[in-house]
Amino acid sequence: METGNTVVLLNLENLYESLYDALNQYYVYFGGERYVDLGLGTHRVKCPVHKNFR
Repeated sequence: METGNTVVLLNLENLYESLYDALNQYYVYFGGERYVDLGLGTHRVKCPVHKNFR
């Protein structure tokens, strides 16, 4: 999401639910950049999202 590169994921069923949760977020705009909140347990990080990310 940060670099804007295309990635094809195959046979990673254990990641699909987590990826869906990560991608089904609201983006926050700050300083002209897009960010998404990602978290593991109680730890949360604002991850930059490339402008071409879809």
